[in-house]
Amino acid sequence: MFISDFSIYRFMINTKTLLIVGAGASHPYGYPTGIKLKGELCDPKNLTDLKSLVLDDELTEFCRAFKGSQKYSIDAFLAQRGKDQVLKTNNLKKETTFNGSITYEKLGKLAIASQLTKCEKLNNLLVVKDDHWMEYLWNRMTANEIPKSKFVDNQLKIISFNYDRALEQYFQTVIENHFGVSNEEAITLRKSIEIIHVYGYLQDLEERPYGEPPIDISKVANCIKVIPETRNADDQEFEKARQMIDWATRICFIGFGFDPLNLTRLGVNGLPMSKFFGANLDGKRIGNSQYGFSRYGKTETDINNVKRLLIGNYETPTGVIGESFSTKGLSKLKTMKYLEHIDLFGDARRILF
Repeated sequence: MFISDFSIYRFMINTKTLLIVGAGASHPYGYPTGIKLKGELCDPKNLTDLKSLVLDDELTEFCRAFKGSQKYSIDAFLAQRGKDQVLKTNNLKKETTFNGSITYEKLGKLAIASQLTKCEKLNNLLVVKDDHWMEYLWNRMTANEIPKSKFVDNQLKIISFNYDRALEQYFQTVIENHFGVSNEEAITLRKSIEIIHVYGYLQDLEERPYGEPPIDISKVANCIKVIPETRNADDQEFEKARQMIDWATRICFIGFGFDPLNLTRLGVNGLPMSKFFGANLDGKRIGNSQYGFSRYGKTETDINNVKRLLIGNYETPTGVIGESFSTKGLSKLKTMKYLEHIDLFGDARRILF
């Protein structure tokens, strides 16, 4: 049966869509949430595989300091303490790679790499009992059985605040199997979907295949970035992220913690969305752009705080929620059901709150 280009483009992601993903987005695929990762990194028992690299006292002190900092995320803690040496005195009881001179940044990166590489299981990306939002996204990108040649026309970009490579591996696997292409051709098609990791990632898939234990954990750790709290986010990845925000017509935060430092670095904190996306907050869309955020598990207060943060200093964001768009029960919807509910990838224009 002949399928017209018009029909194809009705079902692909034809509107410039940007996903901004946090740790909650990777949780259905076997990765810890930000809070759970923090708990794991605060317990030296979880970091025993680093004992050949660092001293026991260094592991204990790192965990104690991170726990005592009461920061929500490891990123925020390392941004402040990264350059400090973990132990101020050097009473070596054994010889290690760093010989008692490791910084919080280096040890933090090693700890992150150690914990998250253990979570890399391909089957967890394909057999998901609950909230398989990547499957939903993939089926929207390939709806109407679009030909391989049209796949690259999907209007999708992704900003990830995660270190994991779940998105890349998922796309690699489904592209290979759906289109029946070689690994090399699948890489080319996968990379047509621009994905950036603003804080780095656990190595390129071509360098270390997904799920393969690292031979040298330091190489993985070196792919993770720490940006000092006092430094403006003028690095290349955050600049790309801001360009993506300018590019997008629809923006959706999923599994995102709304850490103020991260929003500042994206350029959306302190810059009201009413200015960033247009002045008309009482219409059905904000300028030419639409945006929303998944809110599973968030209280009404949490939701209102995020709205105020995104929209600007509106005390009551009246008029933003359209009469025909019910928001009741959204805090009970996990990512996939939320994306379905708001029809993020559909052609219909609507506000995403």
